[in-house]
Amino acid sequence: MLYRPFLHYVSPRLTAGKKIDDRYYNCAAAGISVSRNIIHIGIEIQKQAVLIGPYWFILYAQFFAILSLVFYVLENPDKAGTAEILADAQAGKEVIAKLAQRSLSADRITSALNVSFLIYGWDFMRKWFWF
Repeated sequence: MLYRPFLHYVSPRLTAGKKIDDRYYNCAAAGISVSRNIIHIGIEIQKQAVLIGPYWFILYAQFFAILSLVFYVLENPDKAGTAEILADAQAGKEVIAKLAQRSLSADRITSALNVSFLIYGWDFMRKWFWF
């Protein structure tokens, strides 16, 4: 979450025509890496059957990680590795969706992600990356 203020530096559209310090881009790239790690940790916790709905902090960390990854994918559709990042975002969404029946927070996050994925072109991304 500390890297989120730098996230817009991975967007070629938002940084076009501006001189960007490499440190800012590196922080943004680290933010994407950390977001992917958060998703993978959530998947492992769920596999061990210790992830339960009331762990709201984990849910919100996953939520923001998913949003960060989706932002990256939408801003960089032609970069190598974007399909894997999109797959991680989808996997994180599924982790939270599995908790939606037992947790009001997870249910609300799932609803927000469903709307976000529709609004921001999830169908387009599926067609683009052949999911």
